[in-house]
Amino acid sequence: MAKDMLFKEESYGIMGACFEVYNELGSGFLEIRVIRAIRGSKHLDGS
Repeated sequence: MAKDMLFKEESYGIMGACFEVYNELGSGFLEIRVIRAIRGSKHLDGS
């Protein structure tokens, strides 16, 4: 099924960023703080 996934690399980058932020911050933060942290994630640097 993963071979049929559209935008596979982008999807894995987004999931990696989400897991990275969760591992760093944990739960209980407002959405805006989490969004800012995801935007700054190394998984979304475009490389």
